[in-house]
Amino acid sequence: MKKVKQHLQEKNISICTFHIDDYIVERKRRYNTGYEEWYEYYHLQWDVKWLKDNLFKKLKTSKELCLLTYDNHSDAQNLQVVKIPETCLIIIEGVFLQRREWRSYYDYMIYLDCPRDKRFNRESGETQINIGKFRNRY
Repeated sequence: MKKVKQHLQEKNISICTFHIDDYIVERKRRYNTGYEEWYEYYHLQWDVKWLKDNLFKKLKTSKELCLLTYDNHSDAQNLQVVKIPETCLIIIEGVFLQRREWRSYYDYMIYLDCPRDKRFNRESGETQINIGKFRNRY
């Protein structure tokens, strides 16, 4: 993705980037809920409806978005105001963007091929040590 962004910047194309993982919810809402780990990881990581209403529905019509971003250190969501340039290419990154609740808001979806071992190396050290957690999630 870095190369794509660099190429666009070299072409003087204004971009606005969002990382879907910046909008996960607090740990208590997504872990130890009584559901299986894969369910928590897929269904409880984000407030799907809130993001649909406050991010995806407003992307093309609003010049300013008020979003709840997740801070890992405090395990809290904080309000972030994002100003959208008048004209820009909006890029949203993250594998979970494929959710059916969000797909209708994209003009295009680009897939990057990433071998499993490279994907695994991008996981946290804790997850790499706990290979079972990685297998249960994916």
